[in-house]
Amino acid sequence: MAALRVRLESPHCFTNARLRGTLHVRVSAPMACTEVVVVVTGNESVSWNEQWTETGQGKSHQVLETIFDSREFFRQKIVLSNNFGGEITPGTYAYPFQYVLPSGLPSSYDNENDQDVQAAIEYAVTGSFCVNGVVATDVASTVPLTVYTPATSVEAPSVAEKVQVVRNFCCFRRGQCDIRVALDKSLCHLGHVPIVQCDIKNSSPLDMRAMRFELVRVVEVFAKGRIRSLQTVLCDELFSGVPAGKQISHPQPFQLHGPGLYPSTSGSFLSCSYYIEVDLDIPSCPIVELRLRLALGAPIGLVASDSPSVSTPSPY
Repeated sequence: MAALRVRLESPHCFTNARLRGTLHVRVSAPMACTEVVVVVTGNESVSWNEQWTETGQGKSHQVLETIFDSREFFRQKIVLSNNFGGEITPGTYAYPFQYVLPSGLPSSYDNENDQDVQAAIEYAVTGSFCVNGVVATDVASTVPLTVYTPATSVEAPSVAEKVQVVRNFCCFRRGQCDIRVALDKSLCHLGHVPIVQCDIKNSSPLDMRAMRFELVRVVEVFAKGRIRSLQTVLCDELFSGVPAGKQISHPQPFQLHGPGLYPSTSGSFLSCSYYIEVDLDIPSCPIVELRLRLALGAPIGLVASDSPSVSTPSPY
């Protein structure tokens, strides 16, 4: 029998960067083995339920269908040793390994069953034995790996503007509000604070009561010709408005926080993107809504963890 344990220098890695780790092996009795390997895999999956009513022969009944799709989009086997003559002898072994993740892989994502939709892009590193090219799944050790894509945005920072006419009783014009909001950059790494430049001129006799920022995550899932779009407000913040006859021009920081913050990513079955919604409350007017597109990148200052990612050893 044997016990295996994969230890990674860091539980996360960028594409086009070097993944390093060690496969620890303890063998208590001779076992069939032609290779000791680690396998790096990437999988994408989506799943949700759809329900509707069908009527036939004067009767109605509920139909529930599970929409599901998945794929393994990446697999790389790395041979660590093959000098066994068909059998590995009892002993304790350590096999260091390193591998450069290819560019173009999507960043990791987990929808965490938000709005009853399961959607994930996941990576893993598995250590195992091979016998004549076949991986022994009953003697294996697997650890998750978080993959980040280096974010390089070429888009200009997002800008939104609107002229809102202020009326009494929806008829009599009483002035207007000239509104322009702009992000300082189109890409923000997790941990950074985006800055929204607010230029607002209130030429009406009514006070703008408040201004609210919301970070909205948009997840789209695709499977079997079906599409679902999920919008979730992850965090928000309320700011003061603009008094009647006044104008402002100042940068407003917006701290991003809360669960569900992942880098923007896109696969075959799911995509994750973000925007900041700016809502302005003006009396006698509907809420003014402006949207600023924002791409989120990997956490700032990302370095290899001092505590290696350790899997649960396989039993003897």
